[in-house]
Amino acid sequence: MGKAKQAVQWAEGTVFAIFALAWQAIFLILYGCVVEYGEMAKPNVSHELYKELDAEGLHQYTYFSDVHVMVFVGFGFLMTFLKKYGFGAVGLNFFLSSLAFQWSMLVNGFWNCVHTGDWHKVPINIDTIIEGDFAAASVMISYGAVIGKVSPTQLSLMTIIHLIVYGANKMVLERELKIVDIGGSLVIHAFGAYFGLACSRVVSARKSKQHEDNGSVYHSDLFAMIGTVFLWIMWPSFNSALGATSRARCMPSLTPSSALPRAASSPLLLARCAARTTTSTWWTSRTLPLPVA
Repeated sequence: MGKAKQAVQWAEGTVFAIFALAWQAIFLILYGCVVEYGEMAKPNVSHELYKELDAEGLHQYTYFSDVHVMVFVGFGFLMTFLKKYGFGAVGLNFFLSSLAFQWSMLVNGFWNCVHTGDWHKVPINIDTIIEGDFAAASVMISYGAVIGKVSPTQLSLMTIIHLIVYGANKMVLERELKIVDIGGSLVIHAFGAYFGLACSRVVSARKSKQHEDNGSVYHSDLFAMIGTVFLWIMWPSFNSALGATSRARCMPSLTPSSALPRAASSPLLLARCAARTTTSTWWTSRTLPLPVA
């Protein structure tokens, strides 16, 4: 039985490796044929235009770095909440986010051309790579709904399909319906959640809720909390990264920056006051009792 299981795992790993290598070859061909650098990176750009683009580009790159950390570190550690899926969660988050980052730039460029009717090469600039991270974040939200239930190959296929539908949904909401969604409430979060729930409904067995591995332990909660803190810190940048100017990014940054501390502290304190058990939690673990007057 053990040898049979090892043979199945080896076969699954081989299929996954072939699938991943095949898609990297496809990306190599597509990026060589239909992708080009944006205006700022072209060697023949005028000095005046370069100065104008450089000022905003440097500001936006800091936002991109924050969003990048959210996707690869924040979501990665957040997905360690299952007690037997920590290393796999971080590793697959790394791989799937990289896959989504590459594929989404091509898919978003395709749907933009479909909308405008102007077929041109996809420009790679700061906005494009930020959009790539946003798409990867949507995939990670869906990933959280099926974690531990599907194989890496199935997750990769889910990512490919997810981003095709994601790009179409994004085009309809932003271009056709003219919805302003700078923080991605509809395009990223709601779509990722419902797509993940739909996938989970298909792949989940009826008894999966009572499965012994469907739970957490102290160290998995600890690492998931680290991921939560990373997401919490970087959220203002995520919320404002696609503002057209520094002024446009100001309000979406300031509002969550002032609201997040209140949103973090108030519910935690209320939850402690409403607790009816003596179960050890982060606020009681390894702490001394309060002195009695």
